[in-house]
Amino acid sequence: IFRLLQQSGHCLFNPAADDEFQRHFIDGDMPAFDLAHILPEAAGVDAVLTGEIEVNTTTSGDQENSVIAMNRSTGDFVVVWEGQGSGDNDGVFFRRFAADATALDAAERRVNTSDSGDEGNAAVAMDTSGRFVVAFDVNNHMYFQRFDAAGATQGSRTQVDNFASNSTGAAIAMDDAGNFTLVYREQNTFTGVWG
Repeated sequence: IFRLLQQSGHCLFNPAADDEFQRHFIDGDMPAFDLAHILPEAAGVDAVLTGEIEVNTTTSGDQENSVIAMNRSTGDFVVVWEGQGSGDNDGVFFRRFAADATALDAAERRVNTSDSGDEGNAAVAMDTSGRFVVAFDVNNHMYFQRFDAAGATQGSRTQVDNFASNSTGAAIAMDDAGNFTLVYREQNTFTGVWG
């Protein structure tokens, strides 16, 4: 169970004690998470795995609009957010965690391979091998970046829309083979939902 919080300065994990999958709270403008593992209903017990864990290692500037994807085979997961971090003052970052909430990355890592423009509004999906893909917009254009299970970039960031677009609002899904579908909202010449 993941609970998304917004707290000043930090991205955190905190125990959740109910059966809600994802719930959003607002208390400032920084992303935070709660993590708890709910045992099968037959067991009749909720087991909290961890106390609060900070996700972002950069605490200056805004850290916001976080999203999460999980490997449904292992329980490992990745948290993605936009904000200030190493190499970019207005970028998209990620950090991977094992199922027990142990960090797999020592610090956040930058999603976007270029620091030109303002990146944000991320979406993320992960397959059962731990590969993941992050979609994000840069100056009103939609891009994606693929990663392997170790968090290494696969290829370069790829633009999905055309030069005349004004795109935002990505949603993404990935199958077990690593194939993915990306849809986004176009607000300019070609108004509507595209994919």
